[in-house]
Amino acid sequence: MRVLRVIALVIALLLPASAAGMSAAIPVTAGAATVPASTACVATPEEFASAWSSRVAACVDPGLLGTVHARGADRPYPRGFARAWAVGHRGLEDFLAVNARLDRGHVGLAILTLVGFSRLDRWDAPVSLAVYRLPDGAGARTPTWSTLLDLLQGQRPHRGLFPAAARRDLIRAYAVLDDTAASQVDAVTVFERVTGCSRAQVLAGRHFTQDIGCSASFVAALKALGRSPYNGGTTRGCLARFARDYAGPRDAAALRAVLLRCLDADVLFTGTGWTYTTYANPLLCGSAAQQGVQRRYTARERIVPNVAFARMRLVADIPLSLSPVSQRGFLESGYC
Repeated sequence: MRVLRVIALVIALLLPASAAGMSAAIPVTAGAATVPASTACVATPEEFASAWSSRVAACVDPGLLGTVHARGADRPYPRGFARAWAVGHRGLEDFLAVNARLDRGHVGLAILTLVGFSRLDRWDAPVSLAVYRLPDGAGARTPTWSTLLDLLQGQRPHRGLFPAAARRDLIRAYAVLDDTAASQVDAVTVFERVTGCSRAQVLAGRHFTQDIGCSASFVAALKALGRSPYNGGTTRGCLARFARDYAGPRDAAALRAVLLRCLDADVLFTGTGWTYTTYANPLLCGSAAQQGVQRRYTARERIVPNVAFARMRLVADIPLSLSPVSQRGFLESGYC
């Protein structure tokens, strides 16, 4: 994972989001929701669902988390994933804020944008927002590159899956996102630099092959990794196949393939603890182009154990409505 500037991260975590946004290396828009001072904080998933139904903005208890998932699922992510992605209470506050001011079809796509979904111009699978508290003893972590690599290494602690040089190269490649002199470089461009896969072709939804410039090690690693947990595989099985079947160089591109396939760290993943979108940020006015890279970091993300909802202390599940595919020009042009 990429190296963060410690001081900037501490400021971002301890100060209000509007103050944290002043750093060029830290997103300037996450947590942009305005919450009335007189509003009592939402303390439970049930209270969140009530606030959602009433379309009011409110502060949210720090113990609550949210994950967008396939409608009808019994856990945040498909069963084969060891971990799931989530947003914390600041992200949930932003969800309530956009729900209070946008029409329902825009709200659903705004939330998918805020959590970092791609290809939303054609997305039509039904999804819901789960708001929950984790079981006692289950913790949420900030997903930096080092955290993800350590989590995966922990799945196979006696195997040298990730050589130090490859870890270093991957972290250094993404460190450019913290560089104020390179503030218009985004996660997709770094993905292209690491893997060779064409940015334009990746965003267009093309398969990862050498035909779009992907490196031989990236493509070979994906082939060795086999089925994604989205398609019946498992994180543990994914790593076992990498250890057993991948014979190519264990370079940064191969490791990027592992994180993509085994843990769903997709092309928009930044390794900074913030989600990112190539679409217009729904928390701000203006088009995606007008906003620029720094204003399209959207929410503080977390990675959590992928435990069944039945094991969680409290859960609320909220179906999200999506505008028709033919009426999604606002994804690029903006929400106001």
